[in-house]
Formats: sequence, C-alpha cells, structure tokens
Amino acid sequence: MSETRETNLSLTEWAVRIMNTADANKKLTHHFADIWQTGQISTVGTAFPPDRPVRSDSLEVIAPGKAVKVGKGGTLQSRVAILHALANVEQWAIDTALDNMARFRAYVPNRCVHEDDPEPGAAAVERNDPGVAGGRATHAEEIEMPKAFFDDFVRMAAEEAKHFKWLNRRLEDLGSYYGFLPIHSGIWDSASETSHSALCRMAIVHMVHEARGLDVNPSTIGKFSASGDAQSTSMLELIHADEVSHVATGRRWFAWLCDRQLGIADPAAQEERFHALVRRHFRGGLKPPFNEEARREAGMEKGWYEPLAEVYVPKKERGDGEAGGVGMEKRRVPGKRRDGRRKGKGNEGEVL
Repeated sequence: MSETRETNLSLTEWAVRIMNTADANKKLTHHFADIWQTGQISTVGTAFPPDRPVRSDSLEVIAPGKAVKVGKGGTLQSRVAILHALANVEQWAIDTALDNMARFRAYVPNRCVHEDDPEPGAAAVERNDPGVAGGRATHAEEIEMPKAFFDDFVRMAAEEAKHFKWLNRRLEDLGSYYGFLPIHSGIWDSASETSHSALCRMAIVHMVHEARGLDVNPSTIGKFSASGDAQSTSMLELIHADEVSHVATGRRWFAWLCDRQLGIADPAAQEERFHALVRRHFRGGLKPPFNEEARREAGMEKGWYEPLAEVYVPKKERGDGEAGGVGMEKRRVPGKRRDGRRKGKGNEGEVL
C-alpha cells in the first residue's frame, strides 16, 4: 500500500485492514498505533469488520473443547504448550480490540442493548449493524464515541500485539514456533456472540474473560518461576500488568455506556446490569478463586463478580449421594439462568 493511500485511511479502515491480515507478524498494529497517536490519522470513519478475522492457512483451528492439554508446567513440553496457548489468546485479543473500534464506533443515547433485553420505555433495536454500539440507528441519532474510547483500544491492540511478539519470540528461543500446535477461537466466539452490543462486549470479553486471566496469571507465573525459567517469568509478569489495565478499560467503558446509552449512572445499578448481562450471555458461573487485588486494581470490587461465582455443594448436602460421599456439584450464585439458552463459552480455552 502506498504512503499516500495509508495517510488517507480512517481509523476504522485501518482496524479492518489489520483484521483481514492473516499473518500476525504482518498486521502492522504497532505502525497503526503510532500514526494514530501522532495525529496522522485524521478521522474515525466507517468500515465494516469481518465476521471472523483472517487466519493463516498454516494454522490448524480446532473447537475450543478440543484444545490441547497444556499440563502443569513441570516439563519443557508443558511450558511450551502454555506459551503457545497464551500466544493464541493474544492474537485473538488484537482483533477483538480492533473490532471494538470498527463495530462500536458510535452509540445511540437512550436505546436498549438488544431487542431481547429491553430497558423499560426504550425502543427495541436491531442487531448486528457494525458502527452503532447497541444496534441500528439513523446518522442523525448516532453519536460518535469519544476520542478516549479509540485511544484506549488502539493502545490495547498495540499491547496485545506486543505480547504476541514476545510470546512468539520466546517460543522460538525454546525451539518451537506459533502454529506448532492447533489453536482454537474461544475468545472470538465470545466476541461474535456479543457483536450486537458494545455493553455486552465490555462485560463478557473484557470483564469476564480477561478478568479470569487475572485470576490465573499468578499460578502460571509461579510454574515458570519454579522451573527456573526467569526470562519467561519476567515476560509474563509484564504481560499481567498490561492485562490489569485492559480489564480496567473494559469496566470503565461499561460504566460509561451504562450512563450515556442507558441512563444508568448509579454504580450499584451498573453492577446489577453487569450481573444480568453475564447471566444472559455467559454459560456457567465465574470460577473462583479470584485475584481480588488485581481485580480491585482494575476497578472491579467484589460486588461486581462474587454474586456470579460458582460454589461447590457436597452431594451429602444435596441428599442424592451416599453418606460421607465426596462428590461435588457446581452451582452458580444466586441461581440458574432463566432463559435456558446456551450463550457464551464459559471457561473454555483457559490456558494460564
């Protein structure tokens, strides 16, 4: 692409262009971030993101439930598998941040999130119209998201690209490479299922999936530290610090959209809205133990996630097991989903 053509691209055109680049090492995400941050991209524009980011034909894509078991990090083979799985998560995370900008470039005040999830007194909206956060609207109704929204997700995309580069380089240091093992699209599946709503996207992808990463990162870092791999340990600690800020970004824009799009300014009511969206769009409960310190740093106090946590109830307390039995049943607090649908991917694809 010529330099002249590059300077004429809008922010959303750049985002879509990168999503349509199959080779993660050629996505130009850092270049994109640099020219946005230095003011060389002058407009947000409108561009339609693909239903699914392009991937290299050399990658074997499998269902999330068939993902390779990475082990406990006690062997080099296990640690390589963990790093490979993390690189896969980062590659999808690049595209999710880009999709946020292209798909949710504008919002409509006082509109509901989705036609099957209406707010009292709000008109239903149609789904899957990229460019409007929450549904279809006329150009007269929609308002472009503030520059800070794009600043945040440009930064996030660049940091995810940095993480992918680090992980790929570390794989090569250890005699492997990205694509050595099959990959899955669990993160993107959740992105697809929240493509109708910026509010749902912030809740499910950033405040559930990415927050889950904060919970399990310390254990992963501990595995590499115990193995004597100081280089990987240091790298994973730096990645974790960035991921805390990514969860904070999702929570901040969730609150902003609650206020501006739905008129919900009260923090307690915003938490309740989050709980309702997770119960509707995510299968299963949130899995403890939680990294309370990291979640608090990201702006998520216990009230955001504890009401959604799984609990374990002994069979003997349920009355359907033998006396003294040790069988356990997972339950979510405060109860099962009311609509019975199977939305979201639960904790599939956890690799940390």
